[in-house]
Amino acid sequence: MAASTVQLDFDKWLSVKLKALNTDESIFGDYIKGILEGEESQDEKIDALEGILVEISSTDGMTQNEICQEILKHWELCRAAAREEKTDETVAVDIQIARIMERQALCVVPQKKTTEEERKLKQTILSQYAQVSDGEEGDDDDEGGYDSGEDRVLTRNTNAEDVMKLEKIKKESLRQESQKKKDKDKEDREKQKQLQLDRKEKEKKRTQKGEKKR
Repeated sequence: MAASTVQLDFDKWLSVKLKALNTDESIFGDYIKGILEGEESQDEKIDALEGILVEISSTDGMTQNEICQEILKHWELCRAAAREEKTDETVAVDIQIARIMERQALCVVPQKKTTEEERKLKQTILSQYAQVSDGEEGDDDDEGGYDSGEDRVLTRNTNAEDVMKLEKIKKESLRQESQKKKDKDKEDREKQKQLQLDRKEKEKKRTQKGEKKR
């Protein structure tokens, strides 16, 4: 976008310049831009421009070489402005990307850490499930791999019972953990209460000793 804007600015300037030289810009304008956009050196471009403008006489006393130098200089200034604007756009895009990535990083929810109790509970359930699975495989081996519709129904029922057992084990484990916590809290409260009573008793004895000395 920036390059096209600069190109339009140069086109406008060149059109005004050629009109000031009493030259048809619709004819010479494309030729001049074709030379300027080439890969030739500046000297070669000057020679080519002079070849096009050889019959043009300046109205402000400038020589053909000076006119060509002015056109080339203005072209280079426009190209430099286009590169600078493009760089600014690139930097702006990079800043926007960095801001988006920063916002995304802030939106990431930290992963919940597994507590020691949860890890032990998970191991217990997996262990129970492994025992149930081993029992099912043993039953299949004893029956010689025979599988009937009734067996599949029984298997589904057994699986449902196993799931219920696992849920029961899980609930029981949670209940035990909760009870342990309650017992510990109660024990801590009793200790605190006893410490307070001991301190009061010591304070009382110290006060009584002080009164006897009087």
